[in-house]
Amino acid sequence: MAAKKVTKKKYLKILNKRLRAEPDVSHSALFVFYPLGAKAKHATGVVANEPYSEPEFAIMAAIQHKAASEFIVVSGGDRVGNG
Repeated sequence: MAAKKVTKKKYLKILNKRLRAEPDVSHSALFVFYPLGAKAKHATGVVANEPYSEPEFAIMAAIQHKAASEFIVVSGGDRVGNG
């Protein structure tokens, strides 16, 4: 199966949606753009918004690893969709 192309914003939404579905992660846990405070246009990656326990960090790493295998992140100027 081919990886789906998504924008940086969409990728971040996907990560956070999957994170919220995890019962063993605190409600304040979030993925955010890196460097911290960056907008999608200037982001070079995603990170946890604050330090978490090792089990939470492991869950976040697993979520990010799985999503990275399913999606290709494209910059906002690249065409995403059917066309």
